[in-house]
Amino acid sequence: LQPWHFTVVKDISIIKNLIPDAVEGNVLIVVSSNKNDPGVFLDCGLATENVFLSAQALGYGSRIYTGPIAMLNQNYKNAIGIPVNYNAVSIIRIGSIDKKVDSVSSASSRKDEAELVN
Repeated sequence: LQPWHFTVVKDISIIKNLIPDAVEGNVLIVVSSNKNDPGVFLDCGLATENVFLSAQALGYGSRIYTGPIAMLNQNYKNAIGIPVNYNAVSIIRIGSIDKKVDSVSSASSRKDEAELVN
């Protein structure tokens, strides 16, 4: 059914308001779903992962964000052109990567296995 909508954000001032450590040349791809159909979140999540992995395969840095979604939907939806009946679900930041940062030093802390699996 392709229940998603993609919005590319190139305006660095909007990008930095959503993701403060973004740098010039980064772009955001916002994945949105029809707000009247919350059952499509999984589809949007899978689409998000595919964009993320494709960017990595092409040699770009990429990162998935969900933290700024509420602020985006409340303050920037119209400014970036998300359709009226849609709400943002996730953001993929794509751009150059800092060669000094690797997957270990930049990884966020992880929960213990016992907190996640029973």
